[in-house]
Amino acid sequence: LFSYFFKRLAPYLLKYIIKKKFEKFNSQMNSNSPFEKSANKKKEKKKQVGEYIDYEEIEWFNEQILTNVKDLKLEKHLLVVGLFAIFSLIYFYPLLQGKALFQSDIAQFSGMAKQIVDHREEFNEDPFWIDNAFVGMPSYQVAADYPFDMIDSLDKLVRFLPRPADYLFVYLFSFYILLISLGIRMKYAVFGALTFALSTYLVIILGVGHNTKALAIGYTPIIIAGGYKWLDKKYLPGFILASIGLGLQIGANHYQMTYYFMMMIGLLFLIDLIFEIKNKSFNFKKIGVFIGAFFLAISLNSTSILATKEYT
Repeated sequence: LFSYFFKRLAPYLLKYIIKKKFEKFNSQMNSNSPFEKSANKKKEKKKQVGEYIDYEEIEWFNEQILTNVKDLKLEKHLLVVGLFAIFSLIYFYPLLQGKALFQSDIAQFSGMAKQIVDHREEFNEDPFWIDNAFVGMPSYQVAADYPFDMIDSLDKLVRFLPRPADYLFVYLFSFYILLISLGIRMKYAVFGALTFALSTYLVIILGVGHNTKALAIGYTPIIIAGGYKWLDKKYLPGFILASIGLGLQIGANHYQMTYYFMMMIGLLFLIDLIFEIKNKSFNFKKIGVFIGAFFLAISLNSTSILATKEYT
């Protein structure tokens, strides 16, 4: 019921904010305008073919238009992200009543990690071994706090909502980034993000506690957005989106989903490579950006990956 009314009211709220922004823009245009200051000069001028053009006025006008439109677009994106956060909380509204969703897998994980938690509380350090899982195994294969983990800090910044609303927010946020990067109009991007986030499977896995899988799937659209930017020869935004998105996905610690995703992105890269070779437009820069983003994402997770390599 809450989500229904929210979907109905969101477009009107967006229209109201846009209207206020344009009213503010019009008031700025009417005040301090060079057109008003040159009103007396215009009276003396007569319209003739080849009349003098005041380029300073045109430059001022274009600057005001572009600045206000960019500010308006940024505000609209921030508003959409804020509405996504509100929608996520409304969808899981029992969280606002102090309740928590019981997730069977998380309950089992809590039992497995109890020795680690107790050791941290008593000695203020992580143990290196636990004996209550698989007749003993390294503790960092269950839970570990790595120092200077930038990816973990970024992940916590994105998932600022209580669980499981934070996972729904990741679904919405990442798919919205993908659609906007593809040039989809904002209202359709919002609708697409909602349809992706509320798809049956993505909600069901939250109920049983497949949190790492949900997180790995949730960050996938950001990587795809970077891949499309990179294929479109927009190398810097493509590199940033792909490296951060892949870094966050690897940090989710669900390598099965990462493996499936790399198969998909590898196939996309291979198809593009075949077309470039066929058209004799092979671009080493594109390959360099792809490899650089891949290795940066791995480097951001190097501590956990090397720890796992040592154990295996």
